[in-house]
Amino acid sequence: METPARLVTELRINAGLSQRALASRAGCTRSTIVRIENGEMDPTITMLSRITTATGHRLDIRAKQPLRKESLAAIAQHVLNTGEPDIPFTRLRGLIDWLELHANAVTEAITDPPPRTGNEHLDSLLAAIANKIADENLPTRPAWTNNVPIPATPWHPPGTPRMQALEAAKAPQQFTERQIFIAADNLWRHHA
Repeated sequence: METPARLVTELRINAGLSQRALASRAGCTRSTIVRIENGEMDPTITMLSRITTATGHRLDIRAKQPLRKESLAAIAQHVLNTGEPDIPFTRLRGLIDWLELHANAVTEAITDPPPRTGNEHLDSLLAAIANKIADENLPTRPAWTNNVPIPATPWHPPGTPRMQALEAAKAPQQFTERQIFIAADNLWRHHA
């Protein structure tokens, strides 16, 4: 599946539209288009449909059976295979949502060590997610998380200093101990 950021950027460029022109046609602000294209915002299906229509296309969404079971290792491998520089928040949310409904799959989803992606913050985030899921569902944390170095610099999602402080205040302990300062409700939609 293509990311919303890549999809919107490709559709806009192929339609020969500026970000401002696309925003005008889609009935949103230019900053919304910028945030989507930068991967800072996941659009709703309704918004994505409006943007797609504004470029002269139709959005077609289909649910398919997964070809393989999702795991943190599979997400890291996907990042390596595609060379995507951004943290795949949509895919991480999907895995977390799925595990909320299928607790019996937790061990399989977090036990295999993910390959290192070359992005120290993503690697640390994957370890933090594994530790949070394990702390809530298993007797011990996966051993591989102890081998993931903690980044020297903290990671905050983009935003103003006030927004970053609010994120940090709502970050789970498993994240803050790894220098990741993002609110749990950005990934765990059902509970934090």
